[in-house]
Amino acid sequence: MGILKETIFIIEMLQEFTSLDVTNIYLTLQKIRLDKTFAELGDDYGVAESTASRMFSKSVGLISARIKDFTKWTPNDIVKKCLHVPFRTRYSKVCKIIDCL
Repeated sequence: MGILKETIFIIEMLQEFTSLDVTNIYLTLQKIRLDKTFAELGDDYGVAESTASRMFSKSVGLISARIKDFTKWTPNDIVKKCLHVPFRTRYSKVCKIIDCL
């Protein structure tokens, strides 16, 4: 999945604090990062599509609860000041853009 060895501790931390199997963690992170279908994930992990879906559903909330503190949000007024004028004009109510790539 392209995880640097310097950051593998995050996977270990998630495993410890969520009691999830490492396979569930990797599957969930791949779904979020790469937007693979559950059929593709099932093939990758040797499980049925429905099992991949259940693994994701079971894991995503637990992982989210643990990593939400890693996300730091810039105040809305600063975000709006930094937006390009054409974007600001067209999407004046947007204050957060999440890019998983």
